[in-house]
Amino acid sequence: MLSEILLALLLFYFHINYFFSSLLALLPLRSSGHAPGKAPKVSIIITTHNEESVIEPTLRSAAALDYPDFEIIIVDSSSDRTPEIARKYGRVIRDRARKGKPHALNLGVRAAKGEVLYILDADSLPEKGALRKLVAALQTHDVATGINILQNKQSFTARIARLQVALFNALEIIGYNIVGTVMLAGKNFAIKKETLKKMGHFSHELAEDVDLSLRLYDAGKTVALVDAFCFEQAPPYLSWYLKQQRRWILGGGKEVLEFFGKADLGRVLFLGPLGVSLAFSHIFALVFLLHFLATGSALALGGFILTGLIYVIAAARFLDADDVLLAPVTMLALGALQLYVIVSSLAAKLGGAEIKWEKTPKVKN
Repeated sequence: MLSEILLALLLFYFHINYFFSSLLALLPLRSSGHAPGKAPKVSIIITTHNEESVIEPTLRSAAALDYPDFEIIIVDSSSDRTPEIARKYGRVIRDRARKGKPHALNLGVRAAKGEVLYILDADSLPEKGALRKLVAALQTHDVATGINILQNKQSFTARIARLQVALFNALEIIGYNIVGTVMLAGKNFAIKKETLKKMGHFSHELAEDVDLSLRLYDAGKTVALVDAFCFEQAPPYLSWYLKQQRRWILGGGKEVLEFFGKADLGRVLFLGPLGVSLAFSHIFALVFLLHFLATGSALALGGFILTGLIYVIAAARFLDADDVLLAPVTMLALGALQLYVIVSSLAAKLGGAEIKWEKTPKVKN
């Protein structure tokens, strides 16, 4: 009897959470307007490693940004033609130590002349007005981040990745309207150089974005979420996607566990359950469906429908009509893959395996 009551309470929590989260996900993005009259100088930092097939479109997009004063810094550790291409668009700093992305970013920060740093990946294609919107938000916030959209959909794996990032965008909107700040995604964000210096620069080999986000939160710094869009590539092959996800889960998981492990009742009782419920909603959707198929429970079916609603909203806001139609199936596939990655990653970790910093291969444009 007690177990049934606890299960009913748990299902009720998920129902309430997913219902109100779906409503919050519909709220409009903040529009930052324009940067102030005297715009601060911005240093655009891009780290590269053998990116000759994708780097030129990124650099063209960066050079075309609608902003009056910026420089482009490329921190490169390539053995291909990447630095040769990059020199046509900005200053190239060679990273001969090859100690990973955080180290490369810090090299760029040290060389930066701008008051503001704008971080992009090697395959990032920011919209023309993105930088102006982000800098405008820095008038009232310490950091500003935009929205990332995965472009390619030539495989079902790519569609899974597209929906996952669309969900992340929806969760950012939900979180921003609940706690007033958001997580960084590792690119398409602007931060004051002085703020980053106070935070101790970039660190953590596998998840520098999660690490910085949590340090910003602990320091009371605010991150604005604005309608600055940036387009990038989705991993088209399952092996690439699984490698990327394993890196994210092992890299970010440790940081998140340490964050929620601190003696803060708000994190333990509110942010922790909320974050787990939303971040792993695709896994819970799979559980709800299996529970419904096994028992015919109307509560489980309701949980599945409410969970799927968030994904449909995310796909409708950030992707295409065909992504919306496929959202329930893609959501379940995402849940199954994430469950596999979590279990296999933990098994590898417990078995003493080490995951090194490595890049997901890029798709030639």
